[in-house]
Amino acid sequence: MDKILLIKIGALGDVVRTTSLLHALPGEVTWATKKTSFPLLAKNHKIHRTLDITQNFDALLKNEYRLVVNLDEEPMACELAAKAKK
Repeated sequence: MDKILLIKIGALGDVVRTTSLLHALPGEVTWATKKTSFPLLAKNHKIHRTLDITQNFDALLKNEYRLVVNLDEEPMACELAAKAKK
């Protein structure tokens, strides 16, 4: 199955709005965000796993992804998107 990295760590409302993209992303989605967003994403069956970008940055880089989608302009999100294996 294709692995997809989705990066959205901004405001909680933005995180919720971004979940609509999950219907268009066939594959195993890993969502990189901040811990405060976890409750909003916890019961979504389209998300394979949710990782805290501040705690698991290096772990996210160990995987290879078919697609990396960064919807955030924070430096950490941009760095992760640029360094992620595609």
